[in-house]
This record gives sequence, C-alpha cells and structure tokens, in this order.
Amino acid sequence: MRAVVVGGGVSGPVVGVALRKAGWDAVVLEARDTPPEGLGDGLSLAPNGMRALDVLGLGDAVRGVGDDITGLVVRNGAGRVLGELTSDPAMLLVWRGELRKVLRAEAARRGVRVLHGRRLLHVNEREAVFADGSRERFDLLVGADGVRSAVRRYVVPEARPRYAGVLGFSGNIPFTGQNSTGGKVVLVHGRRGFFGYQVLEDSSGGWFAHLPSPAALTVAQVRERDPKDWMAELTSVFGEDRGPAVELIGRTAPDALVLSGALEELDPLPRWSRGNVVLVGDAAHAQFPNSGQGVALAVEDAVELARCVRDLGAAGGVVAFERLRRARVERIGQLAGRAVRSAVTGPVGRAVRDLVMPVAIRRVGPSAFPWHRHEIDWDARVTG
Repeated sequence: MRAVVVGGGVSGPVVGVALRKAGWDAVVLEARDTPPEGLGDGLSLAPNGMRALDVLGLGDAVRGVGDDITGLVVRNGAGRVLGELTSDPAMLLVWRGELRKVLRAEAARRGVRVLHGRRLLHVNEREAVFADGSRERFDLLVGADGVRSAVRRYVVPEARPRYAGVLGFSGNIPFTGQNSTGGKVVLVHGRRGFFGYQVLEDSSGGWFAHLPSPAALTVAQVRERDPKDWMAELTSVFGEDRGPAVELIGRTAPDALVLSGALEELDPLPRWSRGNVVLVGDAAHAQFPNSGQGVALAVEDAVELARCVRDLGAAGGVVAFERLRRARVERIGQLAGRAVRSAVTGPVGRAVRDLVMPVAIRRVGPSAFPWHRHEIDWDARVTG
C-alpha cells in the first residue's frame, strides 16, 4: 500500500515514519525547492508529543537538539507574577530548523524519501498532480501541509483560515546577558503586546512576541519592511513594560529576527477526510503557538492515523482517525484561542485578567497541563 504525504515541514516526515512503521510505503513531498536555512523560530514540544515520538523511536534524536522547559511563569506588564505552572515531565524547547533537520534525517534512515520542489496543484480520486508536471498515484494521501493547506482545498473547499489579529515575531540570541530563567518560560501580558522568553544556563536564549495589528500581513509583506524597523517598533511597544524585553530585542541580530506574519486560526472543519485523502496537524486543526501543542498534536495525529490505517485500511482508517482525534484537538484549540484573545486587551480587560488569572491558576493547581498526560498504545487494535 502506497501513501503520499504532502508537506515536508515538521509533521510530514513524522507521518512518513509512522506509516512506514504500520507497513505502508510512504513518500513525503514538499513544495519548497530546498530545505529552509537557519534555526527558525523556537518551538515547545509537550510531553504528550514526546511520548508519541517515542512510540516511533524518534524521541531520543529530538531530545538531542532540545532543552528542557520545566514550567511557565505568567506576569503582567507591571512585572507582577500572576501565576506559575509546572510541567512534569518537562516540555522541550527546540528550534524549528534543528527539529526539521533531525526529523528528515531520521525519516531517511527509515527509508522514507522527502522530495522537494513538488507543489501540489490538485487531487483526483487516486492521483495527485504537481506543478512540475509529475503525478503520484496513491492508496492514501495525507495533507500535512499546514494552516494554508493545498490538500484541504480538495477535502473542504470552502474552509479558509481567519486572521487572529496579531503578527508573530521571534528571535534567538547566543548571549542574552541575562540570568537563567531556571528552565522556565516567562510569559508577559504587556500593555500593548504579548512577550515570552527563556534564558538558558549559558545565558543563550530566545523570545517570541505577538504584536496587535489591524492588517493581516503575510510573511512576504512583513519582509518588505527592514527588520531594524520592526525591531524599533517592538522596542517601542514593549518598552512600556517591566522586564528584559527591550534588552533581548536589542541583542537580537536583525538577520536572526524571525518574521512569522499574521497568526491565523481555523474554525472546526466539518470533516477531515474525503475518500482516501485525510488532513493532519495544522491542515486539520491549526493551533495557536501559545498552546504549546501544535507540534505535539501533529505528532499524535501521525501515530493515530498510522494505527488506524494499519488495522482498518485507508477508507475505514481515516474515518476512525477523525473519530479518535476530533474532540481532543478541538478542546485544546478552544483554550489556546481564548488565551490569545486575552493576552492583549484594553485597560478594563487587563484589570479583570489580573484579578481572575491568579485565582484560576491557584484553583487548578501548580501542574495545570492535563492534556500532557495523553498516551497512545501502538499495539492496541483499532476497531471500526
């Protein structure tokens, strides 16, 4: 049985490895002509995602390029601590470029090919057609091609991502000049923006920011502006808050500034599959970066989909896959979306948030990541 996986970013190679483990022949096809260069932005990989990677034998390789995140500290713009949350076991901080590299290498080692320069044009019942004129026959086609998925146009033509109201930026810094944050990520709900950062023991670190914007600028549009101008704007916005944001931005080399463009959300889709074509990860259920679950849920998808098609074949497997996954990913997406919309608000909203958030965090306790405990039993048989 042959599977074609569209999308060679983070989740595509994992899907390929999972299907290979389930006994399928899988090839991963990526639209970009070459793999992206550089570290890219920082990602957090939650324990549930690491467990899913362990099922596929990929966990140790990924741990080798990451650093532990033991919890979160939540502050407001005045520097007041609103609450702390602990992750046990720890989450993993990993740079997107390093993660892509190690996953491609592990996929290749397991006989999964990742081919570049294959931009999908359209899908027929059992054939995918690409811009270079090539065609791929398949028994299963998996769309692992992100929030602006080309495969989703075939599965749910009417679905479109929606602008979340903020632009995304991040940076990595070889030397921050700051003391370690003790394995924790600090999240600052500022007066005019949202800022998160982590400093490691050697004083290296990284940060990310959400900047409200009425215009939904694409990555290409954001890149039309000089990175130094964006850094000046970020400095102005976060200069109103207490904390090291201005210094961390100032220590970021302009060519190390990652411009993510408009952050987008995706309303729950009416379906994730059509025939033998199925969506996974952000193509099916885009997660906001602040959820810490985008990559983890995509990896879970890969393992669960492979189990389903192993036991039920392509047609039955994609139906069972959606049944197993939908409630979990949509619940996490709702919580993450709510957090993004409350991160940057007006004076009244900030006052209410600063009163409510400490109470909410105390109520759930110091370890408030119930979705981190999710485990997948690879050997359990999937029934229709």
